[in-house]
Amino acid sequence: MTAIHHETGHDQRHLALLLNIELSQVMRAIGGPWRIAARDQLALLASRGECFIGRAGPSVALNVDPDTHTVRVGKAVGHWDHVAQLRWHLDSPTIALCMPGSHTEIDQFLSRLAFAVDAAARSKQPSLQVCRYCGEVVAPEYALDEERCHSCATAFFS
Repeated sequence: MTAIHHETGHDQRHLALLLNIELSQVMRAIGGPWRIAARDQLALLASRGECFIGRAGPSVALNVDPDTHTVRVGKAVGHWDHVAQLRWHLDSPTIALCMPGSHTEIDQFLSRLAFAVDAAARSKQPSLQVCRYCGEVVAPEYALDEERCHSCATAFFS
């Protein structure tokens, strides 16, 4: 799980910078926290743009490509490369949006982005679980079993 254990505030600022929209506007529209999905260079080179994950679980992935000025939104799906490396990617994009070119387009863009993020979160929601020990909502990628998340399992078995 080393790919996502870091400060999310920096990642949220980076997301807002890539979108060229104030952080407060982005967070008001789509909530948070948002984290960069991959930290290693190989994962970043494998996809165009930068992938962010967020919402409960996490359940939503955003792929922001500043070169093509597009944002793809979809369900966040993780897979384990090996025991300690969980990699996230965007699965079944629900929408691809063009980033706003002017300040007058920002409100419309954020509205469409919020709608797409909510739709992706709803599509992942049936697979989310609540950890019996910490009460956190976790994606199945984080659940050790039907009762506990990986963090609580690590603490329990340590």
